[in-house]
Amino acid sequence: MDYLIIFFSSLTLTIFVTPYLINFLERNGVVDKPDKRRVNTKITPRMGGIVIFLIVLVQVLTFYEDLNTIRFLLLGSFIIAICGILDDIASLKWYVKFVAQFITAVIVIYSIKDSFVGIHFFGIYIPPGLDYALLFFFIIGVINSINLMDGLDGLVSGYSLSILLIIISLSIIRGNEFVILFTAALIGSLLGFLKFNAYPAKIFLGDTGALLLGYFLILGTIYTSLNYSDTTLDLTFPTLVLAVPIVDTIKVILVRLVNGKHPFLPDKSHLHHVIFGNKITHKSTVFLIHGFNLLFISLSLNYLRMKNLWITAPLFFFLVLLLFNLKTIARYLKTRPLLITLNNKILQVYAFAVRINKKPLIGLSTLAAIGIILTSFPQKLPINSDVLLFLAGIGIILLFISVFQREDDDVKNHIFFYFNMAIFFILYNLQTISGVVSDANTFVNWTQITRFSFIFLSTLVILLLAARPKIISTKRIFFSGMDLIIIVIIGLTLLLQSFITNQYLDVLSTSLKMALVIYLWYRLIVELNRNVQGLIFYSSFGLSFITILYLLLN
Repeated sequence: MDYLIIFFSSLTLTIFVTPYLINFLERNGVVDKPDKRRVNTKITPRMGGIVIFLIVLVQVLTFYEDLNTIRFLLLGSFIIAICGILDDIASLKWYVKFVAQFITAVIVIYSIKDSFVGIHFFGIYIPPGLDYALLFFFIIGVINSINLMDGLDGLVSGYSLSILLIIISLSIIRGNEFVILFTAALIGSLLGFLKFNAYPAKIFLGDTGALLLGYFLILGTIYTSLNYSDTTLDLTFPTLVLAVPIVDTIKVILVRLVNGKHPFLPDKSHLHHVIFGNKITHKSTVFLIHGFNLLFISLSLNYLRMKNLWITAPLFFFLVLLLFNLKTIARYLKTRPLLITLNNKILQVYAFAVRINKKPLIGLSTLAAIGIILTSFPQKLPINSDVLLFLAGIGIILLFISVFQREDDDVKNHIFFYFNMAIFFILYNLQTISGVVSDANTFVNWTQITRFSFIFLSTLVILLLAARPKIISTKRIFFSGMDLIIIVIIGLTLLLQSFITNQYLDVLSTSLKMALVIYLWYRLIVELNRNVQGLIFYSSFGLSFITILYLLLN
């Protein structure tokens, strides 16, 4: 229950506080201005990471009982936070930031040194003397690599969120209370922050957020590796799971040295710059990087389970080779005009067929969505009533925020709709493992009408999405950065299912997929008819409240 409170309170606090932080930073000139190295085209506030840090700090101080054991780790986070704040305000020199990171790395090593007796790296035992040196440079390298990765809207926030989901899942298995606590707070806060940081961003993490996320990610991955080792610290798992920013940083430094440039001065040679520079869209660039991240995560989970370097090492270096040559690959894919032309012709014919049947498709999809919701309505209380009351309270807060913190963009509350639908389907699917319904009503053995409605709606949504550019005459953004993060999270739950046998994870994965189909249907309906947006959106809150009230009274 504590972790639910930590997650949801971090989520709601971040959503509530961030708009006020944006106004404060704009008034005080703490902003990023467009230049030749940046991809943002308008002045955008930075230093958004301070709200994440403060919320995580409050959660740890409130809920973690043995603060004495983590006092040095808290000190390290303070040093990194102060360094980031000063850099966002006054643009510190690289060597000043290195000094702060040097002190932080020493603090981290001192805090965890009694937890292991040796260090391994890709099966190689690191001799005493060199082991701490390797760990020292690894900590500093990861912190900097996350900071250097922060170049596109929502990239580092979404990337960190995916890694933290892996860390918290693995930590729950081993029962590491401290890691579970701070990752739960970070996940909630990052999800809330992504509402404003995902493309198109209204606020940036700044060095404050990027450095802090690097610090927490290295802590989480090291503790996870320790949890799954006996007496040694195996740096292979942190390297695999954090491979994208690590490889990118090494590549950039090598390229700069070869070209006779300073290795620590900024330029546009990072992975996201390379992809984006080939005229690939912002969202596609972020999604492509997340795709590589999912491949490395799969590799890290397989290694943690099998400890087989004969499989892991070749696959790892193959993926590294792809990353090193991504610029060449991107250029090759862009020089296939015949394939592009053929694809456009097929899409035009397909879109014409969908256009003339648009109204029937919309009507049928709406009936299917209603059918899914009606046949999926929970019948019995699947969880403790206190948890239901807590969820109702969170829903009221989010409804209040959506009403009184209106934004100008059309996607202002899409994440709230998805949240409501996810909660609804989680309550439904929890009945599968709570024993309050028969097996015939579980997700695996749905009634025929429910199964048919779900498959039918999924098919219609895919058909409409494929033809959307031709049947909807609008320049509004459809897939926002937050939408892509949702898809990545669902992908992560599927990966974890292959690694962890856990009924609650199965419920979460199933519920998120079901909610995604309803969510995409909602987005399409809103695009086609703007007048129904408010009705459907607020109905999602009504559905959540009615479900919770019914379960409490039944």
